[in-house]
Amino acid sequence: SQLSCPALVTALSTRLDQAVSIDNGVMHMMGLANIPMIVLFGPTNSSKFAPKNNFTKILDSKIIYKTNDINTITVDEVYNLI
Repeated sequence: SQLSCPALVTALSTRLDQAVSIDNGVMHMMGLANIPMIVLFGPTNSSKFAPKNNFTKILDSKIIYKTNDINTITVDEVYNLI
């Protein structure tokens, strides 16, 4: 499709059973679709920027490992939330 806009991303996101994302624009658009998500945070503030719904699970490297380095979050930690 030649279409691209935030509304299209949000609309298509409603078809997902679950998503995994970092803190970015696409994550915020998927958050508007109210789908279950696992969101990884590094340097940004998860309490301020995470979607405010009951479907979002947060992995924040600052809370878990006391570092801004998002790379410290392991694949197993994400997999365990799925």
